[in-house]
Amino acid sequence: MARQSKRMGRSLTYVLDNASTEHLSLYLQQPDENFAVVSASLSSIEDHDEDSLRNVFAADLSKLSLEDLQPIETESQRIYLLAEGKGPDSCPPVLKRHLSNEEFETWQSQPDDLCRAIWLHVKHRKAFDDCVAFRNAREWRKAEHAFSALDVPLEENFGFVGDDVPEVELLTAIQKKLKLSKRCGISVIDLPKNKDYPASVMAIVRHGGRKSSVAEHPDDGSRRLHYFLPQDEVVLIFTPSSQRLEVCAQTAEVRSAVSETFAKVALKHDISSKPLTWANYDTSRFLQSLELDAPEVPGFLIERATVTEIELRVGQWERRLKLRVPFRDDISHFLEQTIGHKRILRRALGVSRIAFSIKFTRDGHDVAELLEFAISDRNRCNLSANVDSELRRLGRALLSHWGVMQPFRDLDHSEIDALLPILAELFDLGEDKISAQFFEKRGVDPTRLVQAGLLVRHSAEPILIEDIDAEQDPPSQDSRVVYQVKHGWLEQRLVDALQGLIDDRPRAQSDRDFVKIGSARFGDQSVPCYLCRGLSDTNRYMQADGKFRQDVSTLPGIVFTGKEIGWEHIGPHVVIPIVRSGTLPTTGNVLTASDVEAAFRTGLAAALGAEKVSLEPGPGKQLILKVPGKPHLPVDGEHQQNCIRLLVEDHHRGGVGVETSALLGNSSSKSVGQLFGTRWDAIKDTYVRNLRRKFWALST
Repeated sequence: MARQSKRMGRSLTYVLDNASTEHLSLYLQQPDENFAVVSASLSSIEDHDEDSLRNVFAADLSKLSLEDLQPIETESQRIYLLAEGKGPDSCPPVLKRHLSNEEFETWQSQPDDLCRAIWLHVKHRKAFDDCVAFRNAREWRKAEHAFSALDVPLEENFGFVGDDVPEVELLTAIQKKLKLSKRCGISVIDLPKNKDYPASVMAIVRHGGRKSSVAEHPDDGSRRLHYFLPQDEVVLIFTPSSQRLEVCAQTAEVRSAVSETFAKVALKHDISSKPLTWANYDTSRFLQSLELDAPEVPGFLIERATVTEIELRVGQWERRLKLRVPFRDDISHFLEQTIGHKRILRRALGVSRIAFSIKFTRDGHDVAELLEFAISDRNRCNLSANVDSELRRLGRALLSHWGVMQPFRDLDHSEIDALLPILAELFDLGEDKISAQFFEKRGVDPTRLVQAGLLVRHSAEPILIEDIDAEQDPPSQDSRVVYQVKHGWLEQRLVDALQGLIDDRPRAQSDRDFVKIGSARFGDQSVPCYLCRGLSDTNRYMQADGKFRQDVSTLPGIVFTGKEIGWEHIGPHVVIPIVRSGTLPTTGNVLTASDVEAAFRTGLAAALGAEKVSLEPGPGKQLILKVPGKPHLPVDGEHQQNCIRLLVEDHHRGGVGVETSALLGNSSSKSVGQLFGTRWDAIKDTYVRNLRRKFWALST
């Protein structure tokens, strides 16, 4: 029976309703500190049949608070992951590494998938953790911000299994690379071949994140800080047949550091002479011509290279025009004879798929071979799936020669400094898709941002095709490109720009718009630093201001914004724009450590609410009501501003009250509430209170 409980979460309810009572009892009473409160609260289970025992457990759990149930709800979420969907299939490859034959048979003998997950959670926690990690790894490609795939150029027929991983040496190198104070943990698992993927090796590296703290509120009302190292997890999967290394971690910085260390230590690869490659594929050149030349590639003699398939987006991105020809045909000639080669390419929005066929012979061989591969939209190329590393080398050489493959090239510090204004503006906008015209208006070439992984060509803006035979050229393809913004990389580059200012750099992201990027140190004082976007919007600013002020455990700090927002502080924090208005790309990073410290010292008193009640000019024609200890209130319009001005003046005279008729003035409103409209609920009692009948005063 489905249970409804406002206290028990969905996952815990799922376990309670579907697990056998034997496994449910085992789960709830296991010797785990996260289950201590729950285990102690359970009634005696003697003299209860199966149905009544489930009801007893449900009644006992429903008496606990949300705080007491949260740990077991979190674990129940992980139980659910292994009991449903891809979870059951994710377990056998991992468990064959962890469990003995007898233990594996015992796991298999449990009644169902949920009971198997519970048994594993109670009896073999490390194996359970690794199963969850592998299950999550299978969903990586749906979360591109946390996933990278790189090619490792190794020799032909490179063999590699889990036992080849030097675990101690690898962990020592990762600890040194990430500058960790605590040792790492690792699980290495051989993944067998299946219908979707070749055989591969998975390594799960668990390490301590940057030091964090949480404030405890003891019974005596004091404040006590507890410091801890939260655990981060990096999952790597190396496929020897394709020489492809996939890595999943929370930040681009960690993905890069751990993948390079794994390639260097585990694979014995010289990354200095043959760096790992992460390619971007730009198919826009095929909107000009489909002709391909046959360059010289060492080790091969290329007889012919041609396009055999192309999928165009015409008019709107949803409209597909697909053409496929056999290898012997000339696709350009066929297009020209049928619908007009140059005209259709000129009017297409972009190429969403293109396939190549290359006829070649290897040095020392007489038999000709055929290499076929394709590039599709969203930056995908199936060349890496070819098991022959020499053919992968041939394909990459051709794509590079044709200008299609643009290997990943990160921004160096000088480039980050020069591009800081556009990076800051992109961050503050927070848009997932950006038109090429955005960059044209600012005189910035987005090509370098694409090479650095900050942007990916996504689609194109639609055009109206009234006459396909018209000779007049439509707007250029470059001006119609729509780019997808990679926010994870973008945020990391902004943090890199502040690296001389940020002393400690943990990752703690409460949501997409507010990211804690570390702390700055001014003498003996450690100041938390945040990166926030969109605060120039009044409503979002007020929401963020209230959120910061409600968190009493937060120390006064610095909120970096992409641009000037018109506010000097938010909550207990000082607002400092990364780029000031009018800054040109050639002027570089305007922030220095001394500038940041001076701005923090100057704005700290106001941020802590030391200012007096005042009504001050704000952005545009707004006025800002400042009341100590409360979010600043933007006031718009002549009549609202006159009302608040009279109340502020009354406050400074001692707060004797202002009559309703005086506050309304010559407005058409019949009451103070009507004067402020939909904002009245947020203003009444918080900023304005009814002193007595027909008289109002500020609420301070």
